[in-house]
This record gives sequence, structure tokens and C-alpha cells, in this order.
Amino acid sequence: MNLIPEFLQAKYDDVEFIDQGTFGRVYKCSRAEGITAVKILDALDLESKVRFNAEIDLLRRIDHENVVKIFDAGETDGHYWYESEYASQGHLGQMASYLFYSDLDRKRYFCQICLGVQALHELEPPIIHRDLKPSNILVFGNPVPERDPILKVADFGLAAIAGAAPGLTATGAVLGTAHYIAPEREKNSRIKTPQSDIYSLGITFLETCTGRTRPSPENLGLVSEVFRPIIEKMVREYPNDRYQKVAEVLEALNGLPFDRLFYGRELGENERSVSVYHINIGRELVNALDFLLKATWDDVLERLNVLERTLDRLVDAPDHEAIILMNIDRKAVTLIEKANPDTLLRLVQRFDRAARRTKDQDFFHPEPYSWSRFWADTFDISSVFETKSLCLEGLAYCLDRFGNQGTVYFIYRTIEGIDDPNDMTAFANCLRGVGREDIAGLLDGVPDQRNLDLESLKKALQRE
Repeated sequence: MNLIPEFLQAKYDDVEFIDQGTFGRVYKCSRAEGITAVKILDALDLESKVRFNAEIDLLRRIDHENVVKIFDAGETDGHYWYESEYASQGHLGQMASYLFYSDLDRKRYFCQICLGVQALHELEPPIIHRDLKPSNILVFGNPVPERDPILKVADFGLAAIAGAAPGLTATGAVLGTAHYIAPEREKNSRIKTPQSDIYSLGITFLETCTGRTRPSPENLGLVSEVFRPIIEKMVREYPNDRYQKVAEVLEALNGLPFDRLFYGRELGENERSVSVYHINIGRELVNALDFLLKATWDDVLERLNVLERTLDRLVDAPDHEAIILMNIDRKAVTLIEKANPDTLLRLVQRFDRAARRTKDQDFFHPEPYSWSRFWADTFDISSVFETKSLCLEGLAYCLDRFGNQGTVYFIYRTIEGIDDPNDMTAFANCLRGVGREDIAGLLDGVPDQRNLDLESLKKALQRE
């Protein structure tokens, strides 16, 4: 139970507990002047209490657009606390899944984060954060309409108070978070250098690009080519092999060509009017699809999850989603079915929604042949009646929408291969639903009451 300290209740009109971490609790505090956040540091050791009082003035003086502003700090009734800006839009980890859409977006936000960390490193004495991660990068609304949100580095006060010590508390908790902490700090937690912060930034950037925090060659390979060399250098094992200052990271980011960020490649002299679509996310989707197509039974669901998380960032591009999903091959579908039939049903439902929402004039045009192939293959593989029925509905939908173009072969193949009367009845109902009684009537009573008339079926399917 998180009891609200009496001094906060006395000072503010409304106090709401937000979160509890290793080193303290955070409260949302409201009064007439506005809303702020108050962090109370729990169980400080003696050295940290002394440093807290010594560093209050330094913390108050920090004033940078990309660093959370600390308004006040002090000790009240044995509670050591500091008051800062309140982030109404959460933190980086909460925005990354839908906001980081293109490489151009990423570059702008990465630069904001770097500017905040650089400001801390350039203080005298410098503040090395030691716990950079998505949840310590807060998101604020921009006062200028239609402009990007402002990202600000938070929780740097903990590093200032810790000084040269590895942590803050009598329990020995160490500043830093697993996955983000630099290798040299895992060996010696007292190390605090710009290079260790740069490593943590690199892992944070890797996560915003791929959803992963382990700097393996496989995960780094999922990063778009424009950012990959920068992030690879930031997360190298040895500090001397990384960028030595955040300013060098900024220089690398600002040196990226606009065309590569916006279009995904350099444009030729006569290409300035090239159509713009989601080309950056497109490259990531192709990578994620290729990653799935190389899956084994042990990791297919994990790899499918990577693809779906990337698809989620499309927000509203059903044409793009449909063209990616239709390229999931029989082998991958078979592995998904074997691993979890319900997951395959959900995947087919997703494809069905995307295909039906794809318009003829969309950038990625409808693909009746490939759509029909996906539905037919998945019908063959699935063991779940609901999944199979949805595939049959998709085939009937293609026939109704596109006519014979690209659909007849897969419909014929599917009907010829059905040996379950329930499946045949379901398909007949789907075909009747789109006005193809001429085909549906040929399926009635097949295969349990009579044999399928293949010649009549071929003739019916050829009818426009």
C-alpha cells in the first residue's frame, strides 16, 4: 500500500501515487499553480543524504529544453524529495509502438534525446546519468500546434546525488537497469563515463527501431540501414570502440541525408516527384517478413510477433498490411498452425480485414491471385473449422469482387480437395452469399451423398 506522506497532502490540493521504482516513489501533485511530479527517495544511505543537500542548487540550475526541469528539492519529515515537471504524455516506451513511424521521425527524436544527455554531460561537474532507458525519457506536449512532442531526459537527479557511489541506498541497489547497462558497468558499477551512457542510449535506440534490447547481430540486422552503423557503434562492447562523446552521435545523426531518411534511398536527379509512401516502415516490414519465413517451430510465434508489432505501426494502411501478410508462405503457415492454431485464426482475421479494406486506387493494388493463394493454402493447412470457414469466405469474396481473374484455379483446387461434407456445405453457403448459386448448387450433397461433377464445376467457374 502506498501511503501519501503528510507533507505532500499539506502542500498540494491533490496528490496521486503514480509509480514505485528501486530508489523511490513518484506522485502526481496538483495545486492552483499547476501539476508537477514529486519523487521521494527512499532509504538513502548516509553519503547520499550528504550529497543530496550539496547538489540541490545544481539540480535547480539545470535549464534545457530536453532535460526535465527540477523546480524544488529538499528534506521534510525525514523524506528526501524533489519536484519536477509532470509529463502528461507518458514516456518514450509508451509512445514508440505507434509514433516512431519513419526514419525521419526517429532521427528527430533521437536528436532530442541526445541533446538532453549532452547538456547533462557538459555541466561542471558533469552528470553521467547511468540509468538511461525509455521510461526515463519523458514525453511532453509541444506548445506550438502541429509540432513534434518534446522529449526530456528524467531521473538524472539520482545520478547527481549518487556521485561516485554505485547506488543510493543502504540496501546497495545499483544505478542502472538490466539490458540497458553497459558491459563495463556490469563488471564495476562505480564506472561512470560518457561512453557508458552512450551504450545505454544505443540500446534505447535499438529498442525503438526493433522492439528488442539485446544487441545481437540478428537484432541489429533488423535496424534500417541508415541507422544501423550508428547504433552498432553505440553498443560496442568496449568503451573505446564507441563514440566518445554524445556530440559525436549527434554529428552522425545530423549527417544522415534527408533523402535516405524520407524516401529510404538516395534519389536520382529526375526523381524529385517520386511518390511518397511508407517506405521506411516498408523496409522494416520486409525484414520482419523475411525473419518470419526463416522461422522454426521453436521460434515461429516470436518471429510472427515481431512482424505484427511492426504492422501495428502502420496505423491505417490496409493495402500495405495485406501485401505483407499475403506473402507468408505455406511453410510458415504450417509452423504457426502447429505451434498455436488460435494464432493462425487471428492472423487470417487480420489479413481478411486488411484485404477487404484495400481499394483499387491504393498504392498497393489488390492482388486477387496472391490473396486467393493465401486463403487456399491456409484452408488446406488449418485444423480449425472457424479458420477454414474464414478462408472459404475469402475465396468467395475474391470471386465476387474480381471475377475469374486470378481466383478460379484456387477455388477449383480447394473444392476438388475437400473431403469433409461440413466444409463443402460451408463453401456452398459462402458462394450463395455472393450470388453464385450456379457453383453452390454443384456442391450440395458432396461428397457424402454424391460425387462432385468436375466438368460442370469447370464450366461454372469460367462464367463471368
